[in-house]
Amino acid sequence: MKRFILEITIIVGLSLMIAMGVNFLSSSGLPVFESYVPPKKEVKEEIFIQEIDAEFLKTLLEGDMAVLFDARKTSEYKLGHIPGAISFSLYEFDERYGQLSDLINSGKTIVTYCVNPSCHDSHLLATKLYEKGYRDLLIYKEGIEGWLELGNPAELDEQAEIGGGGE
Repeated sequence: MKRFILEITIIVGLSLMIAMGVNFLSSSGLPVFESYVPPKKEVKEEIFIQEIDAEFLKTLLEGDMAVLFDARKTSEYKLGHIPGAISFSLYEFDERYGQLSDLINSGKTIVTYCVNPSCHDSHLLATKLYEKGYRDLLIYKEGIEGWLELGNPAELDEQAEIGGGGE
């Protein structure tokens, strides 16, 4: 029995050495002894976009230095928005991006906003624009609610004023 086990071991060992030699010499051999190199993970650039307050936003708008985008759904925009804001719903980004390309490429600072500080649509919209190559971006973090709380006016889709009154 010992002889039988020895013969089997020798046959298996020789077969294994011959197979590995053929595999090594073959152009389509399996990479048995190559070291594993894990695939490279794409490192995403960390994006920081400056947030501004209502007074700075007013200064930009009064000086015609900014394009203001409302990132909320179009139905919310129609119920009231910051005067001069343009509806650019995050949910319609691909469609609206083409339609608004002239404004986006106007050379003015782009400011985004949504409902309030807990709403992240303005950040997501600004991030999408950043990924398209725009760098002159700001976020009005207080949103329409913060704007109205300060007594500033808002416009309906038909340009009728609502809210805090203003000047």
